[in-house]
Amino acid sequence: MANNIVQTMPPIHLVLVISVLRCPQTKKVGGAERVLTNLANHWAELGYKVSIITLFSAEIPTFYPLHPSITIIPCQQKLQEQKTNVKNVVYHFGFLKKIFRKLKLSEYSNMILKYPELRKTLKQLKPNLVVSFIDLINIPVLCAMKGLSIPTVISERSDPAFSAMQLKKIKFMIYNWATILVVQTQAIANFFPKYLQAKIKIIPNYFNMPLVMRWRPKPTLQTIISVGRLDKEKDQTTLIKAFAKISLINPKLQLLIYGEGSERPDLEQLIHDLNMQDKIILKGVTDKVYQALIEADLFVLPSIYEGIPNALGEAMSVGLPVICSNYVGNLSLVREGIDGRVFPVGDAEVLSQLLQELVDDPAQCSRLGLAATEVNKRFERESILLKWDAVIDSCLKQGA
Repeated sequence: MANNIVQTMPPIHLVLVISVLRCPQTKKVGGAERVLTNLANHWAELGYKVSIITLFSAEIPTFYPLHPSITIIPCQQKLQEQKTNVKNVVYHFGFLKKIFRKLKLSEYSNMILKYPELRKTLKQLKPNLVVSFIDLINIPVLCAMKGLSIPTVISERSDPAFSAMQLKKIKFMIYNWATILVVQTQAIANFFPKYLQAKIKIIPNYFNMPLVMRWRPKPTLQTIISVGRLDKEKDQTTLIKAFAKISLINPKLQLLIYGEGSERPDLEQLIHDLNMQDKIILKGVTDKVYQALIEADLFVLPSIYEGIPNALGEAMSVGLPVICSNYVGNLSLVREGIDGRVFPVGDAEVLSQLLQELVDDPAQCSRLGLAATEVNKRFERESILLKWDAVIDSCLKQGA
């Protein structure tokens, strides 16, 4: 009697690409790394085979926990290979030659130089779909995918309007190769030219507040908190200056800034110059963000620009009263006077006035914090994941 042979289809293979999951030097992580990790875990739980390609370090363990079935593949490049890679990129994509002449070996030209090795890795993996995060990664990914007939999703995680002019030119030329372009807000979608609009899907972040964690109002405010990379775009300088203005009349008040980045030395110098070393503390990164939030009394995000900021949404999700700059990405979350307060980008004077107002008015803090928790309904986890799942399903059908 012949044996019955049951043939099963191999699992659909999704490859996600990002620069790093944890920086080996500073250990800093950002919102993109968190979102990618959440999505990778979600798709692994659904039964997909999931691999993550990192273009630089593949630090293990990662900052955010990953599903045990997920494979991390470093796509590292030796420095002596860069000249050869420049020739390979220009050979395959001659229209980039003029742009390369204008560029020094900067952050984004380094990313493009990853093209040959990344293409080789993707050919070996033969995934059903590739998902790329962050503009600087999207470009080498799209170059590497050219001609491979594999659907490709790219995701902008910040506001492209603030990109360098050369990078904008490259994006406008290359993004049309993507199957779908995911952005976080309508304002960001509007930035792109008409010929890209049909490819755009708007998917904001979600905020997965632990149910057991909730901020509790206190009779007096003692701790102000901010969370974000120590980069110029996050503008912690404005927050530090604003805090220093109110510190003398609020001697028990403390400012804790969580995050790491290239601006740390300058921020440390500013804190020293203002004689605020015992009042303003750069705490570095933490994997206990929610615990830090519920132990604070007020959250401030002074960013110059954002996509949809995870840190701001997470602070609101636990019911912490918030102040943010009036950049459009922040305003997609905060409604002035309803569930938070807003100040003009870079205006330390107005920010200091708002800080003092809320320090003097704990009742307002309680009201704002209670209203802020509505962000959990407005940006609910399951509905956001369903939008991402729909993008994946659509791309897989196109690639079938």
